Amino acid sequence: MAEVFLTAWRRLGDIPPRAALPWLYATARRSLANARRAEQRRLNLSEAVLRHSDHRVDDPADGVAGNLAVAEAFSALSEQDREVLRLVLWEELPARQAAKVLGCTTAAFHVRLHRARTRLRQHLVAAGTRSTHRTSGLLGGADA
Repeated sequence: MAEVFLTAWRRLGDIPPRAALPWLYATARRSLANARRAEQRRLNLSEAVLRHSDHRVDDPADGVAGNLAVAEAFSALSEQDREVLRLVLWEELPARQAAKVLGCTTAAFHVRLHRARTRLRQHLVAAGTRSTHRTSGLLGGADA
């Protein structure tokens, strides 16, 4: 209402003398429409920001601590487990090629990989490290 009367005061000369009430209603309707459009623009903007932003604020110290925990857990594994994980994660070899490197069947390689990931997960849990996007690749994503 204040916006309507402020507009009326500013445009006092534009108000028709015999039709002031309809003019005020029309001004109120336009003011409400402007307010609705402005609110819709704000909502659209906030939705776009939510869609395109990652709301996590990573503390660099958490990343360092997580990396150290993963490194400790990795070094606690046997050399065979580390080799299986290196072939998959660092060399990015498919299971068939990694099995050839190790001289075993593809099925045996999958078993070794599963066991290596399980042991790594156990070391991380023992160290109190929670699963993050950094460890999901190590732990196999779906079976993490």
